[in-house]
Parts: sequence; C-alpha cells; structure tokens
Amino acid sequence: MATAAIPTTSSLARKTWGDTALRASLEKHILFAFMRDGKAGTNMRSPIIVEDFDVGAGDTKSYPFLALKASNPITGDARVQGTGTTNTYASDEIKVDRIREEMIEPNVTMTEQRTKVDIEGDISEALGELASRASAIAIVKALTDTSVGRTANRYTYGSLASNYNATHATALANVDATDDKVSLDMIRRVMTKVKTKSSGVGFMQPAEVVTSDGKTRKSYIGFFHPNALIDLKESADYKNNVNFGQNDLWNVIDGYEYIGMYEGLRIYEFNPIDGQNDLLLVAGAGAGGINVAHNLILGAGALVYARGKVKKPKGNTKYSMSQNGSMMVTTVDDDHGGDAAWAYTKVEGYRKLVDNTVSGGEDFAVHHWFTSAASGL
Repeated sequence: MATAAIPTTSSLARKTWGDTALRASLEKHILFAFMRDGKAGTNMRSPIIVEDFDVGAGDTKSYPFLALKASNPITGDARVQGTGTTNTYASDEIKVDRIREEMIEPNVTMTEQRTKVDIEGDISEALGELASRASAIAIVKALTDTSVGRTANRYTYGSLASNYNATHATALANVDATDDKVSLDMIRRVMTKVKTKSSGVGFMQPAEVVTSDGKTRKSYIGFFHPNALIDLKESADYKNNVNFGQNDLWNVIDGYEYIGMYEGLRIYEFNPIDGQNDLLLVAGAGAGGINVAHNLILGAGALVYARGKVKKPKGNTKYSMSQNGSMMVTTVDDDHGGDAAWAYTKVEGYRKLVDNTVSGGEDFAVHHWFTSAASGL
C-alpha cells in the first residue's frame, strides 16, 4: 500500500520546537523549585503558584484566595448549630499579555550542510532559556513592586519599627550602614513580625518546597542581596548557629547559594539575574546615599505566575505549539532564504497577591525587609 507523502508545510511535519522551548523555559528557570501548580482559593502552598488560564493576550483574570480558617470549636453539651462561620475571600486581578523574543540563524543552508548539530533543537532550547530568564526577571520585579500592598505589617526598614514611613523613599532614607546590617538577632525579630502581624484574611503561612530528594518541607523562603549577607556571613553567631549550606537538599536555586536556616527562614543569596538585572538593590537610597538591599521573605501564595494560551500565527508562518498551548516557536525566512529568524511567543502574567480586604491593600505573603547593602568592595 502506498504511503501518503506529508508536505513540509503540513502541521504533521512540524517538529516539537514549542515543547522543547517550554521544557527548557521551566527546567532552566532559576525559581523552578519554588513553583508548583495551584488552585484559586486555599490550595496555594508554594511561594510561586503556577496557574494555566484559558485566556489570551490582554485578558484579566480575577483570582480569589484566603488563609487558614481560625478554629473556634464548641465543647460539651453546647449547641453547635447556628455558630458556623463562612470563608472570607480576598481577591486580586492578574493580567496576561504577549511576550516574545527573537534569535537569528545566519546562513541557514551552509550551516545545516556543514554540521550534524541539531540547529533547530538548539535554537528552541536557547529560546526556552531566554524565556526562563525573562520570566524570572518579571517575577522578581512583581515581588519587589512597592506601589501596591505596602503596609507596616509587610515592610521593615532596617532594625527599627520607627523607620517605617508612609512615604517609601523617606523610609528607605532611614536605613543606615551601622545599625541596619543583617544579623541573626535582626532575623529573629523580623521573623517574629512575619509570623504574627497581619491586617487581612490571615497571617503569612510557611510555604511548601520540594527538596532534591522529592520530599516536601514547610518553611519561609528568604531572597537576600549578596551585599546584605556579607556581615552576616562574617559574624560569629552565624558561624556557630547556621549550617553553612552543607545540606545539599536545600540548594534548590541553580547557581544561587543557600547559606542556612534560622527561625524557620531558609536564606538564599540572590545574585543579579543574567549578570545585568540586579533586582534586589536600591542604589543610593539609604542614609547618606548608601545602597539598600530589598530582601524578600516569601510565604505560601506570594505570587501567581499565570499562563494563558497562545494563538497560532496568521498566514504561512512555520510554527510549533507546545501541547498545552502556553508557548509557541515560529520561524521565518530572511535575506531571501539565506537566514532564518526564530522567536518564542508566550502569554503570561505575574502578580504579587495583594489582600484587598485591607484598606489600600496588603501583600498576602511577601515581607519586604530593607537593610544596608553598603558592605563589599
């Protein structure tokens, strides 16, 4: 029986560029270990919740959430009927939009003749890595957004509660290079505040993180600027009380140093992403113009990483869509077929959850700790 030929323009002939790029965008993501699928409402256990929405670029999705329900049982012979409570949901909105980046494959014909390298696969992989960095940058920018959710409960400036000010820039200027260095004593005080201060639907809860042995542990996650940790690492208290990251199970950020756990906080040194985006540094904002570190302490449900659906291109553009439709890789000819241009397209949104049951809003599971970043060479 004759076998039907599949034209090169047929969708059946397209390679899995989209799946390759999507896989790389997740596996190469520096925050991958802190991301888990979630569900609006109560099932928000990881710091970063991944939600797939059946929406397209420009759409906005409402996202409800609530904290643990307080227990108030009836004892003995007292009637329980009529004493019931209801869930009180907070909500936030997440907008998704189209995100794209391009790579060029020069001199296509000669390149493919001269090498046995899988050029298409390598480009798809590289596009996925670009997408992962773009996503990590967007996530950290969303987490460090001070324009929404800012309250005294969720923001600490240096070592004193009195450093807080209704104006963010004024509060930053209260952080100095002498009293506001990171120390174990300061971590103890800040973590007590993290666990016990809240105005909205509940206190910040520890997040679930999957370790390298596949087990799940609960803890708060701290991302600290390297210049904020210099003094901590040199202190005798740190050397005596923290385990220097010898437990490899917690080295879950690729290329970023886990330096130990204290007061339920797992401390990570968070370096500039891709050598360019130093997202946890507020340059020249402190007392006397010192640099300030914008350190982040994350609980369960800190941010929603929303993925929408990509629409296929118009016309005859060659493309490959990931199986779940959240990423597409396209390629078009350039220079009369001499070169090829490749691009990934995804539809995503990144939202630090803000509890809008509080007047003006309060960050649901992010605590912002601004400390001196004046140390270093």
